[in-house]
Amino acid sequence: MAGVTHIDIQESVEELEAMVRQQNNVRLKERLQALYMIKNQGISVCAIAKILGKHRSTVQRWLADYRETGIETMLEFGVSPGRTRVIPNWAVESLKKQLEHRFINAKNPVSVAGKTDISLSQ
Repeated sequence: MAGVTHIDIQESVEELEAMVRQQNNVRLKERLQALYMIKNQGISVCAIAKILGKHRSTVQRWLADYRETGIETMLEFGVSPGRTRVIPNWAVESLKKQLEHRFINAKNPVSVAGKTDISLSQ
């Protein structure tokens, strides 16, 4: 059949069902659902991509990860560290200390250690 993915999925249908039910992370659940659909129903990658709302190449990448190293690697995804802070660490720490002090002693307004003329008041 054209479009049917030929991949040897080691886990049983029951194991995949259990993993899908136990998984709380939506992104990882989608990956498990892709394996389940191939193992249980023999659905093509294009059909799985449509069902999950992903691009075909994304599903193919998941399956390539599975083929190479198994389900553990397929269920890993990186976390972006994000953009570097614009506010220097010393200013963040100073603000934290001042805000902590503000909540302890609510009568005095907080200013940012003489660096600016910003003050926080209620």
